[in-house]
Amino acid sequence: MIHTEKAAIRAAFSLSGFLMIRIFSIMALLTCLPLSQVGAQMPGSWTSNLTLTSDYVFRGLSQSDEHPALQGSLDWGWDAAGVYAGAWASTVDHEDASLELDLYAGLNGMRGNMTWDLGAIYYLYPGADESYDYDFWELAVAGGYDFSLFALSAALNISPDYFGEADESVYPAAYVSVPLTYGLSASGSLGYLWEAGGDDHADWSLGLNGSVYGLEAGVAYKDTSLDSEKNGRLVFSLGRSF
Repeated sequence: MIHTEKAAIRAAFSLSGFLMIRIFSIMALLTCLPLSQVGAQMPGSWTSNLTLTSDYVFRGLSQSDEHPALQGSLDWGWDAAGVYAGAWASTVDHEDASLELDLYAGLNGMRGNMTWDLGAIYYLYPGADESYDYDFWELAVAGGYDFSLFALSAALNISPDYFGEADESVYPAAYVSVPLTYGLSASGSLGYLWEAGGDDHADWSLGLNGSVYGLEAGVAYKDTSLDSEKNGRLVFSLGRSF
């Protein structure tokens, strides 16, 4: 059974190779041109975000050693063509790495209340020695449905060479968002990380989000199935979109 699952994962990586080239070509077009030229010549729209969080938690684990992190993003999307690309960055606290930079691009769409997304993400840690093997990429597939009272979505991320010493990884996750009164919304997530050569674990979160004087505020409890007292924590965030 395990060998069958690994064979299926490797087959998925092989089949996605051509798609990966196409997706990252979108990203290359954006990064090769000055931003002013891109904005003037390309259709679609640009958005950006700046966030301060009390702890950068990724899949249940702190990436900032439980310290505050500054994060920002720059995104481009063309809804008519169903394409997008962008970059996201955060301060981190790893051995020989203080910055994470994620580059991503993909295809997405909406049909009625149903949404889908197929993309690729490249995680870089500028300045880190190559011996740490931090950099990696993932293929991501997601879909969701808005039931009005709540919205559900599911995603699957796979990587042939995950962060650090880990090899292949698979991360399925489910998400729920519930609109509340006074502009508030509640959210929850549940995921499980399988990583060859690493520590398999589940992670989950429950959160509350809202807007305060044009700022996006949030608080969430995040935890994992790993046997460590440091995993469960409350995370606060305050951000602004432009």
